[in-house]
Amino acid sequence: MNFENHYPLFEVQEILKEPYSGQGFPGYENIDLSFDKLETIIRNERPDWKAALQSIKGIYLITDRISG
Repeated sequence: MNFENHYPLFEVQEILKEPYSGQGFPGYENIDLSFDKLETIIRNERPDWKAALQSIKGIYLITDRISG
């Protein structure tokens, strides 16, 4: 894929007030993240995620989708 070939088709959908720092906490039943998304949330220290995950005791499972 070549960016220049597709650039004219792009359309600005939104301009954020602040830099994107990852998705908001979706609720305990809806956590299913790629490593990239998880890394963004951890790197940006999202307060909603931190508060939610600190408030409960649980087991966090991180798996490799290729090797399991």
